[in-house]
Amino acid sequence: MTKPISLGFVGSGDITHAIVTGIFSQAQPRYEVWLSPRNAEISKELAARYSGVHVARDNQHVVDQTEIIFLAVRPQIAADVLGALSFAPDQCVVSLIAGYGTEQVRDSLRNAPKRIVRALPLPMVAHAASRTVLYPVETCVRDIFETIGGSLGVASEDQFDTMLALSASMGLFFATAHAQSSWASRKGVDYDDARSYLMSLCKGLADAALRSDIPLDELSRQYSTSGGINEQVVSLMAQADMFKKIDTVYDSIETRLAATRKSNRSI
Repeated sequence: MTKPISLGFVGSGDITHAIVTGIFSQAQPRYEVWLSPRNAEISKELAARYSGVHVARDNQHVVDQTEIIFLAVRPQIAADVLGALSFAPDQCVVSLIAGYGTEQVRDSLRNAPKRIVRALPLPMVAHAASRTVLYPVETCVRDIFETIGGSLGVASEDQFDTMLALSASMGLFFATAHAQSSWASRKGVDYDDARSYLMSLCKGLADAALRSDIPLDELSRQYSTSGGINEQVVSLMAQADMFKKIDTVYDSIETRLAATRKSNRSI
């Protein structure tokens, strides 16, 4: 039997929980996992659930036991945590630290390995339901995320930050759906019914887009009958400059992320 690939997680919060859950739901025999003891509740819960998960003594113990190490700590404490870690040259580091570029990670580590990758996993990887953005693409890292929703490599850190800015759409998505469901509720529809209907509608639309390579603006036209209510909604939103405001919002997020990466400040 092939020896499992060893993965370490320095930091054991929600994203670590999602990645480990996804891995052992999809590809349990391939990996052995060592977790930081910092978040004892999550570490112990995962170790109790999966026989291939172990809780390390400390962060350096995580590094010493594994081939591929995920850095999943908050940016506010990253400098202190990373500054205490030493790596072997042939190990691979995967940074999940928001706003930390590859060079910032390298400079923060006491002894850095040759391979440092930035990754953008979302909570949905627990169910293999979202792709993970990578820069640069390392085969060993790509293979992990291919088992839990897929991966998408980008060509530069600027592009990575653009994708990171797009990931800030999660709160907007739910806030918009809440506003729509609340409107329906004020009209007498049960809020939960409106919520359920909207989520099934969004899931269906996303599936339709993923099944084709038709540009999204063309899909908008296809799904908006001339003179119909879909066309009316798009027209009213355009008249209110809502789509132009999207550019302004995401430009500001991208600028913030780029400034953070280039100035070595945390967000």
